[in-house]
Amino acid sequence: MNKYVVTNPATGTSGPSFALATDDEVAKAIAAADRAHTEFSRRTSVAERAALMQRVADLHTERREHLAESHRARNG
Repeated sequence: MNKYVVTNPATGTSGPSFALATDDEVAKAIAAADRAHTEFSRRTSVAERAALMQRVADLHTERREHLAESHRARNG
């Protein structure tokens, strides 16, 4: 399996690597995401989706220090 390795352009240091996907795999993933989005949109109201987004925003705010520390630990 081929991998794409992320390289920090400032330092030249290699970071994480990710598996490469074929065009067919990408198309299938996009189609699956579209189906999931369509189904989710049918089952939930705009108000429910807005409430979910607000909850995500609240969690990010509550956990911002932890998220920042995690980011700094990964990225130096």
